[in-house]
Amino acid sequence: MAKGAGLLNLFPSGEAWVQNRLTIFVVWEFPSPSAQGDRMYIVTTETVAGKKTKKTIGLVKGNTVKAKNIGRDLVAGIRNIVGGEVDEYTKLLTEARELAIKRMEKEAKKKGANAIVGVRVTTSQIAQAASEVLVYGTAVVVQ
Repeated sequence: MAKGAGLLNLFPSGEAWVQNRLTIFVVWEFPSPSAQGDRMYIVTTETVAGKKTKKTIGLVKGNTVKAKNIGRDLVAGIRNIVGGEVDEYTKLLTEARELAIKRMEKEAKKKGANAIVGVRVTTSQIAQAASEVLVYGTAVVVQ
């Protein structure tokens, strides 16, 4: 497994790996403050450390499709020739992951959850210039 350095912007305190080229697994706890001051725990593990699962609500997901644009493609083409990280695409995918996670969190809150366990992030190319980021997990109530 290769370390996924680009994930550190989204997951600053955790360890991240890329497996099977497109599936991302992050092992740590990510408390997310909501507008009401409640915490939404988003974890890749099956339980939230130090918390007891009181109720399993079910599957929640969030996704987004992001497309490349001409400006980013021109810069990326130059970077491919000279080498180096393609920051424009890294930023695009980071924004897509953040949006997908927010959508998943919103769905979980709507269903009455305060945690999401077993979270997975996947990406897929759905068109020549567009990729989908899908985040899914199990919404639960913890105490």
